[in-house]
Amino acid sequence: HIPIMSSTDNKIESFYSIKDLTELLSVNRRSLWNIIIKSEIPYYRFGKRIIRIKKCDFDNWLQTKKVNEEPIND
Repeated sequence: HIPIMSSTDNKIESFYSIKDLTELLSVNRRSLWNIIIKSEIPYYRFGKRIIRIKKCDFDNWLQTKKVNEEPIND
């Protein structure tokens, strides 16, 4: 993740790059892009090619994907 200082409140926020998240989730870039394109995860664009996702936004999105299932007993 990449720490970036916020200019409004002098708070350091952590951001993930696309590469960071593909490695963290063990998914390919295309799968991650499909999630991002559907606007499921908020992102920030810096220029034409640089995309960053706030760690807190990613964590919130990930919590929505949590599945609470009972373990299967044979």
